[in-house]
Amino acid sequence: MDFRVLGPIEAWRDGSRIRLGGPKQRAVFATLLLRSNQLVSTEHLTASLWGEDPPPTGCNRLATSRGVD
Repeated sequence: MDFRVLGPIEAWRDGSRIRLGGPKQRAVFATLLLRSNQLVSTEHLTASLWGEDPPPTGCNRLATSRGVD
């Protein structure tokens, strides 16, 4: 599996591009890639998506696959 983070966030397997979802889902994926083999807190993910002013439901939205777009 190959990951590309310079330019568009992409993942490839056996020469085929893997669909990663919308912009927020790709941002979560990139955040996790940049901290591979490390624990990533919900607070860090929330801050990486929404900055200093996350929505009140930010933690809940992270828990659902559709909620971060």
